[in-house]
Amino acid sequence: LDSATATSPFHTAEEPASPSVRRHSIVRQTFNPTAWASATGDKDDDALQHVNRWHVLAPISTSTSAAGLDDDLDRPLLGGSKRWMDCRHAAINIKRFLAFVIANVLVLIEAVPFGLAFFPASWDDLPVPRALGIQMFLLSTAICQLAFAFSSKFDMATGLMMCENVPFLQQIARDVRNDLVAQGRDEEALPTVLIAFAASTIVVGLAFYGLGCLKLGSAIGLIPPYIILGCIGGIGIFITQTGVEISTGLTFAWQPNVLAHFFARPALVMWLVPLGCSLVLRLLSTRVRSPMLTPVFFVLVPLAFHGALLASGTGLDDPRVVPWLFEKEETPPWWLMWTLYDFDKVAWDVLPAQMGTFAAITIFSLIHVPINIPSLCMTTDLVADIDHELKVHGLANMLAGCAGTLQNYLCYSNSALYYKCGGSGLLYRGMLAASTAAFFVIGPECISVLPRCMAGSLMLHIGTELVREALVEPFKTLDRIEYTAVVLITLVMTAAGMTQGLLVSAILALLTFVLQSSRVPVVGSVGHGSRIRSSAWRSIAELDILAEHGSLIHVIQLQGTLFFGNFSQVSSAIRAALAQRPAGSDAFVYVVLDMSAITCLDTAAAKALEKTYLELRELRVGHLALVLPRPLAGMAPADQDPAYAGLRASASTRSATGLEKETAMLQLSASLDAAVEWCENCILAKQDTARQPTASVKPSLSLDFMMQSFAAQFASKQEAIDGARLQKELLTWFSVKEIGAGDVIWREGDKPREVCVLVEGKLRAEDEDGTVQDADCPGCMMGEFGLLTGERRQNTLFALEPSKYYVLEDEQWRRMQEDAPNLAFILASVALKYAGNRLRHVAMSSARANSQAIPV
Repeated sequence: LDSATATSPFHTAEEPASPSVRRHSIVRQTFNPTAWASATGDKDDDALQHVNRWHVLAPISTSTSAAGLDDDLDRPLLGGSKRWMDCRHAAINIKRFLAFVIANVLVLIEAVPFGLAFFPASWDDLPVPRALGIQMFLLSTAICQLAFAFSSKFDMATGLMMCENVPFLQQIARDVRNDLVAQGRDEEALPTVLIAFAASTIVVGLAFYGLGCLKLGSAIGLIPPYIILGCIGGIGIFITQTGVEISTGLTFAWQPNVLAHFFARPALVMWLVPLGCSLVLRLLSTRVRSPMLTPVFFVLVPLAFHGALLASGTGLDDPRVVPWLFEKEETPPWWLMWTLYDFDKVAWDVLPAQMGTFAAITIFSLIHVPINIPSLCMTTDLVADIDHELKVHGLANMLAGCAGTLQNYLCYSNSALYYKCGGSGLLYRGMLAASTAAFFVIGPECISVLPRCMAGSLMLHIGTELVREALVEPFKTLDRIEYTAVVLITLVMTAAGMTQGLLVSAILALLTFVLQSSRVPVVGSVGHGSRIRSSAWRSIAELDILAEHGSLIHVIQLQGTLFFGNFSQVSSAIRAALAQRPAGSDAFVYVVLDMSAITCLDTAAAKALEKTYLELRELRVGHLALVLPRPLAGMAPADQDPAYAGLRASASTRSATGLEKETAMLQLSASLDAAVEWCENCILAKQDTARQPTASVKPSLSLDFMMQSFAAQFASKQEAIDGARLQKELLTWFSVKEIGAGDVIWREGDKPREVCVLVEGKLRAEDEDGTVQDADCPGCMMGEFGLLTGERRQNTLFALEPSKYYVLEDEQWRRMQEDAPNLAFILASVALKYAGNRLRHVAMSSARANSQAIPV
C-alpha cells in the first residue's frame, strides 16, 4: 500500500492518517471488542483468525528510520506479525479473564441472599449455621457449570442454582419441620429436609433428561404465557418478602401484628434503605444501558457501607451497626453437608406428603428452558437444539441431586452478561466451575462483614422487577380474562403457597381457555331456502312450491371448534330460526346445521345436538339436518367417529309417538347440497302426498325428466308439446360413445368441441387445484358452459368406470342451429338452465368455503 493513501480501519478517506494517529489506531484495534471474538463465541484460535482477516495495515511512513520502529512495522502487516498476534491473543485472554471475574462476582452476590433463604426464618433452632445454604448454592452452581462447560452447545453458558425455586424449597422445609415438630421428632427434621431437597433435584433432572430423549422440548412451550406470568408474579412477591426478611432479620407474615413490627423503627429504616437502593438501580438502568451496571452497583453497596462507617469512625461492633450486619456464625466445613445425611434419622413417612410440591417444583423448573434457551439464542445469534440442552439440564440436576444439593439451570441473565463482556472458551468455563467449587470449599468467610442492605437490595431489586414484569407491564397487553388469571395465581401463591398456586394455575388455564373459546363466534352466516337451493333438477311447478315455502329452510353455518362452552350460540341460532315460523302455522321449520367447517366436536356438544333433536321431535316444530364435517388428516371420518354414534342412531330410528307417517326428523348428510335437497324433498312431499321424499343425495337429472320439464315450460296454451317426441328429435343429432375407466374425454385448456349427456357409468371433472365433481346420474349434461360461451375447458373430464354417453359435436350443433332452430333453441335453453343451476350451486358453496362443484 502507498503511504500517501494508507489509512487505518478507524479513518475515513478524507482524514489524513498521521503516524501518531496510526499508532493510536493500532492500540484501538488491539482493544476493539469487535475484533476479539466473533459473535458466535469462537474458540481462541478461531478468534485470532477472525482478527487477522481485517488487520491489514500499511507502514506508518516510507521514511521510517531503523531506530524509530521495529522492523516488523516497516513491512505491511498482511495478517499481522507474530508480535501483534501475540498482543491480540493477550487482549482476548484479558477480556475473557475480566468476564470470568465478573461471572464469579455475580455468583457470589446471588449466593448470599438466596443461600440464606433455603431454610425459613421461622426455623429458630436450626442445628447448623445458615451459611450451609450458601455452600449448597455454590455446590449446585459448580456442578451445573461443569456440566454446561463440557456438554452445552453454548460457548458462553453459565450455570446457576435455580433461584426461582427458593419458594418451593422453603415450603418443603417448612412443611416437613412443622409435621415433625408436631410429632415431637425435631431431630429428624434437618436430615429429612435435606433428603427431600436432593430427591426433588433428582426428579427434576429425570424430567429434563426424559423430555430431551423423547424430543419433547417444544411441548413445554404449550404452557400459556399468562400462566407463567402468574407464577413469576407469585415468585416476585415471595422474593420481595424474603428481601425484607433478610434486610431486617425478622420473620415476615401477612398478619397485622407481624406487619406492625416492620413499620416500626428500626426495622422500617432497615428495609427502606435497600428498597431505596433498588429504586436507585432501577432509575440508573433507564439511563445506563451497560450490562456492567448491576454487578458494579451491588459491589459498590458494601464498599459504600464500610466507607461510611470508616468516615464516621464507627466500628463493626458498635451496637448501632450490629443489626445491619449478618450474625457472626461459625463457617461450616465444606464436608458438613454430607455428614448431615443420616438415613437412620430420615422420617420417610412424611416424604409422600411432599409429592405435590415435588411435582410443582418439577413443572416450574421445566418452564425455564423454553424461555432461557431461545432468549440466549437471540442474544448470541446461535441456533441451539433445545432437546440437547434439556439433556444437559437433566445431567446437571441428576449429578447435583446425587451430590445432595439443589436444582440448577442455564441462567440467561448471567450467560448474556458473560457473553457481552467477552467471555467464551472451554478453558474459562472450566475455570468458572473450578472457582465456584473453590468458593464452596473455602466457605462464606466474608458473610459477617457483608451488610444486610446489600443482600436485601438485591432481593428487593429482583423481586420488584419480577412483580413489575408480571403485573404491571401486561396490564395493557393481556386480555382481561388472562390478566385476571395472572392476578389470581399471584394471590394464591402469596397466600396459600407455591404448590397450591400451580394447581390453581392449571385450573385457571383450562377455565380461561373455555371462556376465551366460548367468546369466539361459532355461528357464521345464516341463510334461507328462498335463496339457497340444491343442485337437484326441479320442474317449474316444483320451483314455484320451493319459492313459496323455501323460507322454512334455515341454513346455519358453523365454524371452528364446537364444544360445551360455545354450544349456547348454536342453541340461540336454532331458537331464532324457529321463532320465524309463521304464527298459528303448523308448518315444520327445516334447520340445516352446516358443520363442514367444524374442526373439532367434543362429546358434550354431540350430546347437546341429540338433545336438541329430541326437543324438536317432542315439540313437532322442526326438522334437523346435519352436514357432517370433513375429516382432518389422521382423524376418523364422521360416520366412524364415536362422538356421532348417538346422532347416527337417532337418524336411523323412527318415532314411537305417532310420527311414523311424518318425514324423518333427523338427517345426516355428507354435503350442504345433499342436506338442502333433503329439506326441499320434504317440502315437496308435504305439498304432494303422492310424492315420497327420497333419501338419495343424487339429483333427479334423468333425460326423460329434463325433456318433460322443458316440454311443459315451452308449451303454449294453444299447443301442447310431446316430451317424448322432443327427446327423440333432439337425440337424432347426438351420437353414442362408450369409453373405459380412465379414458379422458377432454383436458383442461382444450377448445370446446362437444357436449355430453351421460347415459350410464360415472364421469369426473377435475381442475388444476384438485377440485372435483362427479357425474353418475343419467341425464347429467357436461360441457354446456363451453357450448354457450365458447371458452376453453376449465377442467379435465374422464371416466371413473366404463361409461356410455350421448355426444353432440360442434359441427352438429352448427347444423342444428341452421336446419332446426327450434330444437337448437330448446337445447340451448336446457343448457342455460343446467349451467345456471350449476353456477348457483357453486356460488352458494363458495360462499361457505365448501365448494365441491366446478363449472364444466
